[in-house]
Amino acid sequence: PRGGGAVGDTAVSSSSPSSSSKDDFGVCQALSDMVVYARTVPFVSFEQSRAALRVWEMHSFVEQKAMKLAKKSRAALAELSAQFLVRSYPAGTRFDSSNYNPTPLWAAGLHMASLNLQTPCRNLQLHHAMFAQNGSSGYVLKPPALLKPAPAATAALSAGPVSDHFLTVYLMGGMHIGAKSMKRHDSFYVTVEVQGAGCEARHTSASLKEHMNPVWSDVFEFIIPEADLAIVRFSVNSDKEQAALGSHAVPFRALRSGYRHVPLEVLHKFQEVEDAQSSLFVHVTKRSLTDVMRAMSLE
Repeated sequence: PRGGGAVGDTAVSSSSPSSSSKDDFGVCQALSDMVVYARTVPFVSFEQSRAALRVWEMHSFVEQKAMKLAKKSRAALAELSAQFLVRSYPAGTRFDSSNYNPTPLWAAGLHMASLNLQTPCRNLQLHHAMFAQNGSSGYVLKPPALLKPAPAATAALSAGPVSDHFLTVYLMGGMHIGAKSMKRHDSFYVTVEVQGAGCEARHTSASLKEHMNPVWSDVFEFIIPEADLAIVRFSVNSDKEQAALGSHAVPFRALRSGYRHVPLEVLHKFQEVEDAQSSLFVHVTKRSLTDVMRAMSLE
């Protein structure tokens, strides 16, 4: 699930007079024989794929095509991926090895949203947060609505979210925020955002100048339609710096209620992720939206 190169469709024949022997290329015959189990075929239409695609074949989309299908035909793409392997890969024009946001593609059922792992960034951080689940095994089971065979997948997605959740984050303070990189006159703020199917929301705190132990009293509230796909991200940003001073992402399902310290990390391009040696202090409350609405009606 953590990305990878495309599997080729053809192999060099050792019997060709213009080619060298397989030994010259160091081909492992056992691996070469497995190519047929993930053969990439061009995508024409959903109807043709459902009718003609075979179990050992898959579709591989460049990011723009995958995003377009996920936005306009999410239910059909989810239905297709419930039967066959589907993956995406970064556009060849990303010369700086930047990354796209994989969350819309996971929400459409894609099995693999390949990214440039050499470039720590916000989108790669979302990727690592998703696959930190299940013991960091690199495999996460799809939500039930995306596992159902066609046409059940289409019906489930068309009917909307099965259950909504309500998240409240009370930002109280921090420890050693930006102590390494910020000048004493710089001010900074905290952003809490939720990424995932049906929810792309963010809230920003007030700006402060106290670095060592800043104190806030900000409350952020989010409605989360599909909890299995939602990722909560915390970031600290300077008013004068473009890059975040520290950030952390965690799947909604793995976020525990109560008082929590959120450890921050610094993302450096083409470098190892650095421990920011700082954290945010928050209180997290997770409730069903039904309970929230019932409480409001009683008031």
